[in-house]
Amino acid sequence: MLIFKRKEVYMGPSVKEYTEVRKKLADARIPYDIRVVSRFGMGGAASFSRSMVNSMDGRTEYMNLCYVYVNKKDYDRAMEVLNKK
Repeated sequence: MLIFKRKEVYMGPSVKEYTEVRKKLADARIPYDIRVVSRFGMGGAASFSRSMVNSMDGRTEYMNLCYVYVNKKDYDRAMEVLNKK
């Protein structure tokens, strides 16, 4: 999916919410793209990343930012699906 033809429907650190969003879109047969970005990077900060994980008792579920995108033409339908309870 081309960058200028997509729209963001989710951005956040929660893997649980990210997984829910992907499942709802897949169940509704709405194509989507994903992007996961490390919040701490691995460049020269690998030891910093390890120390952050250690300070969080090894919990890594909030170390990444997860993005989910859909095609602009599917955006309204995707938001309807995602906002249903």
